[in-house]
Amino acid sequence: MKAKRKAKAEKESRVVYRLIQVPQQPAIQRSSGWSALRKRHLKKQPTCQACGKKTQLAVHHIIPLHIDKTKELDPTNLITLCENPHSTFCHYTFGHLGISWLRYDANIIADAAVHLAAVQGAS
Repeated sequence: MKAKRKAKAEKESRVVYRLIQVPQQPAIQRSSGWSALRKRHLKKQPTCQACGKKTQLAVHHIIPLHIDKTKELDPTNLITLCENPHSTFCHYTFGHLGISWLRYDANIIADAAVHLAAVQGAS
C-alpha cells in the first residue's frame, strides 16, 4: 500500500510541473566561441545541478546576457540545468524563477544545490 501511495504522489507531483507554461525563449545572438565553451562546460558538469538529470541539458548563464554581455564566455558564469518538460524544467523554474526568461536567480548555484539535496534525499 505504501508503494502505491508513493507512486501516486510522484505522479501527482509530475503533473504539477507539467502545468508550468514555459514561454518561448527569446532569440539570442551568440559569439563564435559559445559553442566550444558550452561543450567544455557540459563535459565538466554533465548533469542538471538542480535535479541530477543527464538529458535535455542547457548551459545557463547565471548573470544573463541581457544584463551583462561580457559574461557570455566567462566559465564561472555558467551552470548546467535541464529543460526536461516531463519534470521540473529546471532551466526555467530555477534559472529564471519560473516567471520570465528575463528574470534570473543570482543565487542559482546555492539554490540548485539545496533542491538537488532534497531530490536525492527523497530517493
